[in-house]
Amino acid sequence: MAYQVAEVYAYRGETDKAFEWLQISLDNHDTGLLSLLIDPLMRSLRHDSRYSEMLSKVGLPPSEGVAVNIFSVTPQNLSYFH
Repeated sequence: MAYQVAEVYAYRGETDKAFEWLQISLDNHDTGLLSLLIDPLMRSLRHDSRYSEMLSKVGLPPSEGVAVNIFSVTPQNLSYFH
């Protein structure tokens, strides 16, 4: 549920609150984080350096100019699951 709260804050443009709730979702191993890279509601956060840091913490690839093959993302290569 924390991830969905972060989505609402991101959509509303409340960046600091969005990242606060993303951290809570990471701490709680919220599976919503797995969609962070492709979530259109999180688009407003992509310019913020904390977004790249969060992707790294979860174990997702960087978003800059990269097409993501979602089938290459497995529990084994996601730090989120360890």
